[in-house]
Amino acid sequence: MRTARKSRKKRCARHPYTAVRVKGFARVQIVNTKTGEIVGDSGYVQNVITAAGKQDYIVGALGALAGSKPLLRLALSTQTLDPVSSDTSFTANSEFGGRKALTASFSSPGTLVMTASWAGADLGAQAPKTIRCIGVFNTTNTDATFAGAATYATSQWSSDQAVNATYSWQFS
Repeated sequence: MRTARKSRKKRCARHPYTAVRVKGFARVQIVNTKTGEIVGDSGYVQNVITAAGKQDYIVGALGALAGSKPLLRLALSTQTLDPVSSDTSFTANSEFGGRKALTASFSSPGTLVMTASWAGADLGAQAPKTIRCIGVFNTTNTDATFAGAATYATSQWSSDQAVNATYSWQFS
């Protein structure tokens, strides 16, 4: 005679669930526009996904729920504190020419790559500026942060340089 416990184990073995893990990594490079030389490279740094990011960008988008948001913009920031899951915005991201439209592509099965670039002219009269964080957003101004990463402890960007950013998302 079978017990309910044994029966549950068999059902679980026949129908296992699959956990989906998401990891995000950001990289910011500062490039001398005259020589093409990379003068600053954050390397790939792991991000943190915010609570609003999980709700509005992942769960909401997966279910096509009202208020869900696609990822459309990358932003740089002078924010001095590392991003945390309770963040809803970044400070001072307008100082870098605002949030830039991103280009999205797949680099391998399960990996989404988003890129954006800023020209030295985006700094305007505010050059040089210290880049400290990068974030992923939906719109150009007021929506909540999906995710963010600390990039450099201190790295100056001046008007004779460009910035290239890459955000990679690995789903496993």
